[in-house]
Amino acid sequence: MQLTIEIPNQPLYDKIVWLLNKFKDDGVEIVTLPEKGLQEKNDLYFNERQERLMQLRDNITSGEMPMYDFDSSMDELVEELQA
Repeated sequence: MQLTIEIPNQPLYDKIVWLLNKFKDDGVEIVTLPEKGLQEKNDLYFNERQERLMQLRDNITSGEMPMYDFDSSMDELVEELQA
């Protein structure tokens, strides 16, 4: 089973984690996720890259831009190196 909890402040977070740590021997696993929006705060270009990736995905899906084929590129490279 999995439980997700949105905790509004650090003191409450500390208390809940302390309590949950008491159950680690019973198999409770604590996974801490980064604060929502933290990625955007630490990375000035996060939104720009995200928009660019979405545009690339749309271009590939629509056929406007061909998808890179790693296998055929590797085959061409091997042939070139063997020549």
